[in-house]
This record gives sequence, C-alpha cells and structure tokens, in this order.
Amino acid sequence: MKDPDIRKILRNSLLREFYQDGISKVVNELCVGQADAIVDIAVINGHLHGFEIKSRHDSLDRLPGQLVVYTRTFDYLTIICAEKHLKKLLEICPAWCGIVVVDGAENRDPDTISYYRNPRMNPDTEPFSIAQLLRKKEGISILNELGITRGIQGRNKPALWQRIAQSMEKTSLSEKVIAKLKAGLEGRLISYPEMMGPYPKTGCQAARQP
Repeated sequence: MKDPDIRKILRNSLLREFYQDGISKVVNELCVGQADAIVDIAVINGHLHGFEIKSRHDSLDRLPGQLVVYTRTFDYLTIICAEKHLKKLLEICPAWCGIVVVDGAENRDPDTISYYRNPRMNPDTEPFSIAQLLRKKEGISILNELGITRGIQGRNKPALWQRIAQSMEKTSLSEKVIAKLKAGLEGRLISYPEMMGPYPKTGCQAARQP
C-alpha cells in the first residue's frame, strides 16, 4: 500500500470527523520550522495536530529529524505507518506520539486501520517554533495587536518570530497562531468533497508566502 492509498483510507476514517465538524481546518503538506520539515497532513482547530505517513515503501531515515521539528511545533502528533515500521517507531517516537497502523498482515482487511496508541498532549512545544508558522504580515499583525509597533516593519521573519515568542505566554501565542492560520489558509485547504477524488498538494512554497 502506497501513500495515496493510505491517504484515501484516512479521509474516510481517522480524518473524516475533522472535515465534517465545521471547526477544523485540514491542510495537506504544511511547512514546519521554516521548511525544515513538511508534515503530510495538519489539522488545525483548538490545537495543532500533525499526521505523518510512513508507508511500507517509505524509509524512516528522515523521521528522527522530522520528530525534532514536529515536537517543537505540534500539540498532538500521530504517525500513520505500515506494520513493518511499527517496531522501529516504538523505539524512536516519544511516548505522547500516537501511532496508527495500516497495510498490515495479508489476512487483514486492507481498508481497516489499527489504533495502536492514541496521541497525548505534547509537553515540549516551543514558542519560537509555533511562531514560525506565521507569515510576515501575520506576525506584524500580532505584534500590532500587542501594542508593539516600533521597529518591526523592517525586521525579517526570524526577528519577528523571536519578538512574538518573547512577548507572549505560550498558550496565548498558540491561540493567536491558530487563529491566523485558520483565517489565512483558504487557498490551501482540502474540502470534504475532494476527499473522494485526487488529493491535492499545497506545497511548501505556498505556505511560505510573505
């Protein structure tokens, strides 16, 4: 089973409620950590939940580096994997990370998924990494809302992210970032009817517009 096959299963099972709840935004291939990693699927509601797919055709070589970035950014993280990867994932994934197994034994219905471990809240998110999800204009907007206006227009994005991270408590920062993402992602969202058709890619470039 390849990545597109797994995505099709997820659209009609694990992710279905998020498309239908009227609250969540489901984003395909969201850049994280200034394009240090691209999570396969992100669900944005009251929290940030990343979903990373590792099919039987994928290598896990990049996953340790991806986990570093995802741990700094996502409130919840779920790895959707082929059964052949399960043992290794249990070794390298943090205990709070959810694991879902697809594409299992030959006698298992290929359209079923096994919830091996439910995700728990990640205690290790970092304010700067959360702020990196913002475009420059969104970062300036947040600073203006905080009454911080002097010397920010000419700043580059890392300087703005750092200023935001230093100026807000992490929970408040996360709420602000989520609100900005939900307000500005319309061009990169997958609507519910599209779940049954081709799975469009947003690409990292779109996520990193000014």
